[in-house]
Amino acid sequence: MPALFRRLDRRLIAVSLAAALAAALTGCGSGSGGVAVASNPGTGSVAVVVVDAASEDFEQIWVSVSKVELIGAQGHFTLFEGRRVFDLLSLRDDARLLSLGQEVPAGDWSKIRLHVEDVELIRVVPSDEAQNRVDCAAQHLDPEPGFVCDSITPKVGGNGKIDLNPRGPITVRAGELVFVQLDLDAQKSIHIVETGNERFIFRPVVFVDLFAVRPDRLVRIEGTIDEIDLAAQKLLLCDTHRVFRANAVQDGDARTRCIDVRVGPDTSIFDAEGQPATLADLAVGDEIAAIGRFHVDTGETLVFDALWIQQGGFDVGVAVSGEVLTGVSGGEFTISPDPDGPVTADPLTVHLLAGAKLFDRAGNAVAPADLVPGLRVRVFGVLAGTDPERLDASLVFVREPADLTRLRGTVTEAFDPADHTIVIRAVTSTSVGPRCVAIEPGDDVFRITDQGDQLTSERIAPAQLRVGETVDVFGHPASPCFDADTVISFGGGG
Repeated sequence: MPALFRRLDRRLIAVSLAAALAAALTGCGSGSGGVAVASNPGTGSVAVVVVDAASEDFEQIWVSVSKVELIGAQGHFTLFEGRRVFDLLSLRDDARLLSLGQEVPAGDWSKIRLHVEDVELIRVVPSDEAQNRVDCAAQHLDPEPGFVCDSITPKVGGNGKIDLNPRGPITVRAGELVFVQLDLDAQKSIHIVETGNERFIFRPVVFVDLFAVRPDRLVRIEGTIDEIDLAAQKLLLCDTHRVFRANAVQDGDARTRCIDVRVGPDTSIFDAEGQPATLADLAVGDEIAAIGRFHVDTGETLVFDALWIQQGGFDVGVAVSGEVLTGVSGGEFTISPDPDGPVTADPLTVHLLAGAKLFDRAGNAVAPADLVPGLRVRVFGVLAGTDPERLDASLVFVREPADLTRLRGTVTEAFDPADHTIVIRAVTSTSVGPRCVAIEPGDDVFRITDQGDQLTSERIAPAQLRVGETVDVFGHPASPCFDADTVISFGGGG
């Protein structure tokens, strides 16, 4: 990893932090420089960005959050209080700035407490399998004939109060800003109990990274242009977030809710028709969406380096997910769109506009020649209205397949440090029996405990897995042992 990123730490935590913090957005704008975060002596700032991993089981995962608290020896620091609803799966390609906590007392914070009011899962199923049919059009879904949209309300562990307990502290240093990047893995977050009828439990899994300079993922911001400086090649984007300070006080100053956006030679700009443009084509008052990377300038000064800007935001065009059928030739390739998407043409021709940006999930640039048949992509652009239909694309994300297998069972033999294995009594739809599971160094193991009035989580060593604990293992079938990627223990009660 480049030295610029200076990764400080990585922790795995199983909670719904990603959704919850999305309401606690704070920042401070300055038209002449970076976004300077004002702080008092003995305080620092914490910028939180959130991204989601892939899930093939659901079309949408909606989460409502009412409160977010930072807890430590200093007491409680409220980052957000109110109500905010989010679709977690909309975060799978790019992260979002969720919180820039101002005047956070310096020191070590031990946990974050979240208050989650409800969760709704939306999936597309055959009409005779729906448990609670909902209007697909209202969900912006268009399933094939014979399929409908099904809404599921899972049980939320801990009565909606979720404590995030990292193995080490979240350290806030006076006069400095630290990025907390939360990577929610939706595939591992939904726990299914087979009891005749499916019963769903919401126990989200979040990977947490700390960065001193910048998060390693692309971030999306949206707002209204307040200032444009053509000479300096930058603009001030406002209404991008809400601001909360100490004692849960919301800052109503419009200037504090702005972000300094820098435009460089690598920035591609597209106008309200979805066509290539320049910074001079944008105007004060325009709504835009931007994708790029944050970095800290000096102290607590936050700057956004834009790679892609769309005048009018994402409402200008459509996003189509599907599988690449033919590679790029003459600036065009074809995809087979997913059946429940916004277009019916299959195959769909995608024309790459001049300056189109192509990224993988890690935010790395992808060459057009790398768009080979079989890859899954999400393409954003405008429909050309031709016959056959064509999508003029300015943005392409290459998606990783969600190909991990879930194995559920009860630990029957504890971790053997000699061969790095445990044995579980695995239960599948077709069999019940012993299964060897390989847990190598670097694989993630943690325990989630539902205490009734709250949910807690902790990362543990494989040797701490106890005989009798119920576990979900995510990984790949292999011989002689199932190759684990992540092991989630739910304790003796599952």
